[in-house]
Amino acid sequence: MALGQLGEDDARVLPVLLVKLSAAKDSALRRGLVTSIGNMGPAAVDAVETMIGLLKDSDAGVREEAVESLMDIGTLEAMDAVERHNRSSKK
Repeated sequence: MALGQLGEDDARVLPVLLVKLSAAKDSALRRGLVTSIGNMGPAAVDAVETMIGLLKDSDAGVREEAVESLMDIGTLEAMDAVERHNRSSKK
């Protein structure tokens, strides 16, 4: 979480967060890392592909945080992925 808070002011932390996220087995840790990445906002643009992949995570909380993070990042690709995810979730 501390790395995520640093990342809000320094996007150089993003690669470290992504490595930690890819290795995290615990869903609570994944949720925290995803939240931290989302808190970086548009500076986390390089994480969009990873966040999109997490929309299929086995943990509902991780999926929800990925949606929030994608909205916080706010790129067109991120917003399109959220829209597709929301449509498919309603079926």
